[in-house]
Amino acid sequence: ELERTLANCTEFAVDIEAHSYRSFQGFVCLLQFSTRQEDFLVDALELRDHLHCLQSVFTDPKITKVMHGAHYDVEWLQRDF
Repeated sequence: ELERTLANCTEFAVDIEAHSYRSFQGFVCLLQFSTRQEDFLVDALELRDHLHCLQSVFTDPKITKVMHGAHYDVEWLQRDF
């Protein structure tokens, strides 16, 4: 449902929460998505093996991704998914 919802948007906001305490690189724990109509929280620890399905919406140049202070977020997205 999330992938289909995001694929039909012209833009969405995304925020990432990661854990790096006692970890060399850290890892993504939570993904938060907001469209103009809905909000989604995704447990990245539980669903890690399934999050590759979001690659198409993240790489679609027709969809604007809104992120704030996302220097590490982009690195973690690329590395973890």
